[in-house]
Amino acid sequence: MKAMKTFQLLALIIITIFVLLLRAHTFSSFLLSNFAWTNFNSILRQNSPTSDELRQVVNQFKKAQLSHEVNRSPWLGEGLAHTMRGDIDKAHSSWSTGKIVPDLLTQYGLMAGRRGHFNSALILFRGANILRNEAESEDFYLAGSVCQQTLGSPTLINEKNSQFCAEILAKNRDNILLNGDARAKNLYGWQGKHFFADQNKSFASIENSLESNGPVFKLIGYSEGNHFGLFQRVSLPPGITVRFSGRFKVESQENLEARLLYIGWRGKDGKPAGNQAAWKDSDLEWTNFERVFIIPEDATSSTNFYPAVFSGQGTIWFDDVSLELITD
Repeated sequence: MKAMKTFQLLALIIITIFVLLLRAHTFSSFLLSNFAWTNFNSILRQNSPTSDELRQVVNQFKKAQLSHEVNRSPWLGEGLAHTMRGDIDKAHSSWSTGKIVPDLLTQYGLMAGRRGHFNSALILFRGANILRNEAESEDFYLAGSVCQQTLGSPTLINEKNSQFCAEILAKNRDNILLNGDARAKNLYGWQGKHFFADQNKSFASIENSLESNGPVFKLIGYSEGNHFGLFQRVSLPPGITVRFSGRFKVESQENLEARLLYIGWRGKDGKPAGNQAAWKDSDLEWTNFERVFIIPEDATSSTNFYPAVFSGQGTIWFDDVSLELITD
C-alpha cells in the first residue's frame, strides 16, 4: 500500500514537471515569436531590407516554432520573410506546415497590392489559393489581377511569378481579361462590385442564359449619372494597340443610355477621359461588338476596361468579353 502511494506521488511529480516544462516551452515559443516579429517589423520599415536581414528573421521564426496547434505565428512570419525574399516555394512550405488560414494571406496580399508590392502580393495570393486546395478560388483571380497590373512593367515581379502570369495568359487563350466568359460562375476577377452594393437600385450577378447556352453577366441598375459598373484594370504602355470585344444584350426601361466597350484612362493632367465602341438607348438582342484601340500617348498608370457603362434604368447582359494585344 505504501509502495503504491509512493508510485502515485512520483507519477504526479513527473506529470507536474512535464506540464511545467511544456508551459515553459510554450511561453518560450511565444517569447521568441514576439522577438522575431519585432525584428521583422523593424526591418520592414526600411525601404529595402537586405537578404541577410531577412535570413536572420527566418532563423528567428524557426527557433520559435513549437506546434501549429499552440502557436501558428512563427510559420506565418517565416513565410512572410520568405515572401520578402521572393522565395515562393519556401513561403508556401512554411504556410502549409503551419496550417495558416488562407484568408489571412489574402488580407496580407491585398495590403501588399495597395502598397505597390506586386511581387509579394502575387506570392501571397498564390499561397492562399494553394492552401484552399481549389483550382481557381478567388485568390487565383486576385493573383491574375496583379498580373494585369504588372503587364506593362514586367520587372516588378520575379521570374517565377512572370512564368505564372504567362501561364494564365496562355490558359486564357491570350485574353488579358479574367473570367470574361463567366466560367467561374461568379464575379471573380472583376472590380467595381461596390457600385452594386445597394440592391434596391442596382445589382450585378451571373445568370444562366438559354440563348447563350451557359452563364452570362447581368447588370441591373438605375443611376442619374454614369453607372461605372464592372471593370478590369490593366497596365499597358502608351501606343500599344488592343482589341476589345464582347457580346451584349440590352433591355431599356427608362432613359437608358448604355456605352458598350467603354475604355477609361487618366491623362498626364490627371483628368479622366474615355470613349466607347457603341451607344445604345433602346432594346438590343444579343449582338457582337468589337473595337481596336491604341492606348493614348498621354495616358498614365493603368487603363480601365468596362464592358458597359450606363445611366438611366435598364438591364444589360454581356458575355465572352476579351482583350487582346495586337502585334505587328
